[in-house]
Amino acid sequence: MKYRGKYSLKENLIKGRGLGLLSELRSRGDDPSDDGRTINVQKTPLNAATFAGLKTQADIYSKLPTSHNDTGWRTQKKVAHWLMGEGFKIKWIASGRAQSDLLAEKGGKTYSFEVGNEDKSTQMGNTFADGTIHRTDDTSDSIIKKQRAVGAQRLRSASGVNVPNEDVIGSFADEAFEDSTRITKQETGAYWIEDGADILVMIVEGTTQDVNDPDAAISMIALSKEGNALSQKEGWSLTTMANAIDAVVSDNLAAGGDRFGVDQANKGGGSWFDSTGKRQRRSGFDAFPADIKSKLVQVN
Repeated sequence: MKYRGKYSLKENLIKGRGLGLLSELRSRGDDPSDDGRTINVQKTPLNAATFAGLKTQADIYSKLPTSHNDTGWRTQKKVAHWLMGEGFKIKWIASGRAQSDLLAEKGGKTYSFEVGNEDKSTQMGNTFADGTIHRTDDTSDSIIKKQRAVGAQRLRSASGVNVPNEDVIGSFADEAFEDSTRITKQETGAYWIEDGADILVMIVEGTTQDVNDPDAAISMIALSKEGNALSQKEGWSLTTMANAIDAVVSDNLAAGGDRFGVDQANKGGGSWFDSTGKRQRRSGFDAFPADIKSKLVQVN
């Protein structure tokens, strides 16, 4: 069943009424290097000790696996290389394995960087052609929380009631998300808040080889208050995603549109095959549409 605006947010979506509740407290600062976690890249196991062993920029390429075809791994290494040159210690590179893309420490604080090239799409789980959510035991809690953060934002926009994500019943947030084959800027903002990253990074590579890339252009936008504070400390002068979205919406209003009229497709997260072998689309939106890309600041 899909959300059609027939529920009263005040009566049906508030904590303590109806079905089980959605818990979406932001888990910023989750550090996989703290819990003995291991990932495998090119059949090579990597853990906290691996990244602690990176002492120089050259170590990024001499001590970590090489994978020219893994765009995530390749671009994250290039950003890590630049960050080390700026005095950061690299704590983790995960290449999108349901974890922070890149964790870097400076001044005793760890920051999370979400990294992608110009074509980066977010991942918000499997859906059918009509938008219905398809979940299995393999669907991560992170994906579910992001879906529901978007759904909760859609409900807030429809009702005009500013209820926190954690007070919205999960089933209703799911139904609202299922109507999001197109996603508004406010809803993309809700996604990034739930994602928990501090800085969103766009890299335009000089070469698509997994090598040191001095011609790569690295641009950023701050997602969290911690990311904004880091930007000011480092002299990057980044825009925040919240301010960027406000500016895009304001421009649309000035052009005669409405505050929810700026949206984009939400079917760019890749594909999957259902039980009949039919290809279905995953939910996901372009991370760097032109109106957001124009707000990024190149830092190198």
